[in-house]
Amino acid sequence: MKSKIKKLTAGILSAVMLSAAMPVQEASAAVTASKLAQFRAKVYNAWNTGQTTISLSSLRMTFSEVANAYYEMLYTDADWFFISSAFRYGLSMSGAYVATLQVEYNFNTSEIPDREVEFGDAVTRILSGIQDSWSDVQKVLYLHDYLAEYCSYDLTLENMDAYTAVVTGSTICQGYAMAMCVLCRQLGIPCYTMTSDELNHMWNVVQIDGKWYQLDVTFDDSAPDMLGHATHDYVLQSDAAMYADEHHHADDWNYFSEGKEIVCDSDLYADAFWVGAGDTLEWLDDGSYVYAVSVDPDTVRYGSDVKATICRRMPDGTVRELKTVQDTWESTTGYVYPYSYVSTQVYNDLIYYHTPDSIYAMPLNGGDTELVYSLSSEEKAKGSIFGMVIDDNGLLTYQVMPTAYYMDDTYQMDMYFGTLQLPEQTDPVTETTTTTAVTTTTTTIPTTTTAKPTTTTLPTTTTAKPTTTTIPTTTTAKPTTTTLPTTTAAKPTTTTLPTTTAAKPTTTTLPTTTAAKPTTTTVSTTTTAIPTTTTALLTTTATETTVTTTEAVPLAVTRPGDVNLDGEVDVIDVVLLARYVAEDPDAVIDGQGKVNADLNGSGSPDMDDAGMILRIIAKL
Repeated sequence: MKSKIKKLTAGILSAVMLSAAMPVQEASAAVTASKLAQFRAKVYNAWNTGQTTISLSSLRMTFSEVANAYYEMLYTDADWFFISSAFRYGLSMSGAYVATLQVEYNFNTSEIPDREVEFGDAVTRILSGIQDSWSDVQKVLYLHDYLAEYCSYDLTLENMDAYTAVVTGSTICQGYAMAMCVLCRQLGIPCYTMTSDELNHMWNVVQIDGKWYQLDVTFDDSAPDMLGHATHDYVLQSDAAMYADEHHHADDWNYFSEGKEIVCDSDLYADAFWVGAGDTLEWLDDGSYVYAVSVDPDTVRYGSDVKATICRRMPDGTVRELKTVQDTWESTTGYVYPYSYVSTQVYNDLIYYHTPDSIYAMPLNGGDTELVYSLSSEEKAKGSIFGMVIDDNGLLTYQVMPTAYYMDDTYQMDMYFGTLQLPEQTDPVTETTTTTAVTTTTTTIPTTTTAKPTTTTLPTTTTAKPTTTTIPTTTTAKPTTTTLPTTTAAKPTTTTLPTTTAAKPTTTTLPTTTAAKPTTTTVSTTTTAIPTTTTALLTTTATETTVTTTEAVPLAVTRPGDVNLDGEVDVIDVVLLARYVAEDPDAVIDGQGKVNADLNGSGSPDMDDAGMILRIIAKL
């Protein structure tokens, strides 16, 4: 989770690209201002009117000039999410200039107005959580944590724009970076994207109080995605700090900055309070923050060394250490991770936090804790709690996984999500073992992606595409070594020529060899059962709903995630969908419900949609 825990990247090199390493600022200077203005006018007109073919013969621009100008427009104005980052082009008879450029769209042009409405609504929803009194630093921190929490890295490598980041919550690094641009600019904060072909990656630069800083949400997000977690290693960093980092060290940084020279030479935030926090920052109304900081894994020698400190940073800048949690998370082979995965959430003036197998609550100023919930034996067999979130209605969703990293090179992992409904009002917390939760519903959500495909290279006269991505590296934990083996990702199939690409690290943690614990725990991979959790501490109920209506499928989604068409999106919808996918004959979903359930656009409801509905419920 921290930078000391290695996050490895596998790279895809561009097969053929004329302008792969040309800085945008230099390329733009090679074209006269008049010619560039004409080019932009033609392209903007096509984008606005849905044209597919643009004539460029009169401009006599080379492919390199066209590509650089086109992507500077696309990556600067990041809300052109419906424009594909691939385009086709035709050369003049001499082959020296581009005669025509063919625009490709991510949606049918008839769909674009509705998609723009969805996008605008999502942006408005995100920004509604920001207070006018906040400083630009606080606003950027909020956006960083929101995107890291709401988005998960798209292992299919198909989603790569701001729309997929803020609407569907599944994207690659390009989507994270472009969404940050859109959101910052809505707040009046200057923000641009930057890329590296050498690193196959895109991230951001933002301006705070006249100074530029680098920002990388992608590498601060966890992979596999862990609810409630975000590291802060790459928040408002200087060029020197990023260049020294193994994930950003490259000599071909390109800035899509409208020709502005960007220099990040300030270290003002190098030792900011958020450095080292592996937990999303919880903002309180009084201007304070609650978060957890794990012990540095490099200092861990024994299992007893693994701990996390829950902190509250007060408005005056002082930091109160409220509680130290000493506990360990085990790998599937029985060894102990040298990192504490404690995360915090605040609800009803209580701080909720979790250990590997339990959830607790304590007052905002610390003090006595209260046990809220402990995993059942069936849940413990599925793994440990690696994260949790609480929505505005008090629905707590906790995430159980067998391990902290992807298990093999096909990236298969069964993630199990349980929910607890917290009470609206809570009495002062005292030392006790009774629970504050009243009901719980649990659902197994398998996360499975396909194996890595191969690469196909096309001639240079067909298509240019700067956003082909790499698949995150997966590693197998080796308790007896301090070196992580790298599994190199094969190049994915593409019918376009990659230039600037995107990479996402796998959150990979080395188990420590000094706290080995034998274990016989097995990981359940059954995805057809919807278990009901029952413990002595918690009264549990299993909710089953059957809806039978006609199969008249409407043309549009009425409410995303509303599977049973009761006007609400809640756990009942997740349970019904899971039963339907498991082919339970009593779980009936009508046509409208199927359309509402198909959040990933696959054409039919599946378990990936169930996971996305849980995110809607948790307001991720």
